[in-house]
Amino acid sequence: MLPSLRNPCGIRNRSWRLILPVLVLAGCAHWRGVDVSVPLKNTAAEQYRYATDYRDSKNLELVTEQKKLNLGREIIRQTFAKVYEYFPEDRIFAPLAKLDVIIIEAGLDTPRAKVSKHERLKAVGRLENLASQYPEYEYVQAMCLFEQGQIYKLLGDRRAMGLFDDVRKEFSKSKDKKIQSIVEIANRYYNEVHVYE
Repeated sequence: MLPSLRNPCGIRNRSWRLILPVLVLAGCAHWRGVDVSVPLKNTAAEQYRYATDYRDSKNLELVTEQKKLNLGREIIRQTFAKVYEYFPEDRIFAPLAKLDVIIIEAGLDTPRAKVSKHERLKAVGRLENLASQYPEYEYVQAMCLFEQGQIYKLLGDRRAMGLFDDVRKEFSKSKDKKIQSIVEIANRYYNEVHVYE
């Protein structure tokens, strides 16, 4: 039997009807199976800029279909992962890319992300590990604490307040404008009224 559009694998009709649902489920349930080809740039800075430009060009906030959103997020995640794969010794842009990957895997990049509590708690551990790998990088330190707070806030866990307070205390005197904005948001979250179970 020759393959056709209705039966691309050349499977007999009765068997095809039985196998089709399995093929559909296997193809849709696993986005990590997508392998993204990302061009190698000359420096880690260029590679990171490529990843951020790619993310910004996708406008995922406008994507309404969940499957397309998941696929777009996975492609962006892999694009950031290539920064530290291609430039593992870099101490400026590789940690930023690692941070972006953790943010995506924790579902902090969009409120529409479907991420389990278990995956979010794993991300907390990865953020702690990232902070310990780059103790000299103030921005990474601040973001790791802040994003841990974000995860606990999403989970309705009172530990979020302690983390936001840590960001306020540890980084309030920073002269870095990005860190100042993180402190402002942490301060706002800390001063919100929260009810925990």
